[in-house]
Amino acid sequence: MGGTKQDSSLHVWDTDHLGKLMHYVPERIQVLRQRCVDAVPEVCVDRARLITEAYGEFEAQTIQMKRALAFEKILNEMSIYIQDGELIVGNHSSKLRAAPVFPEYDVSFIREEIEDFASRPGDPFVIHQEAKRELHIAYGRTSHGM
Repeated sequence: MGGTKQDSSLHVWDTDHLGKLMHYVPERIQVLRQRCVDAVPEVCVDRARLITEAYGEFEAQTIQMKRALAFEKILNEMSIYIQDGELIVGNHSSKLRAAPVFPEYDVSFIREEIEDFASRPGDPFVIHQEAKRELHIAYGRTSHGM
């Protein structure tokens, strides 16, 4: 822009440059970073399971009450993920690099993409057979009455 030439090396994060920077990063942070880098991304069905259970338990309730009671169930029963070495703790799933599913919003993509989660080119996630089964149940339970 404006005819000035920018040094492209300022925008390239090659391995050598990152290695030099890591020298200044505390060991605790390096360990936490490496755990994250090494973790395999997967789908976490814990939240979907709790929502599905709640929608079954409170089936006779209005949708507003059903959602409120489902949220209460999540707050009371969702596991809290804490790693050794963390100073700020917690995660939105039960594993380090796991994506939770929110069946109360929209899960139509699950039916369409569930078999491709692990092999899709962008954001691949491992999804185990039991998780697939639970997500199909969650889809059926939460898509009715919404």
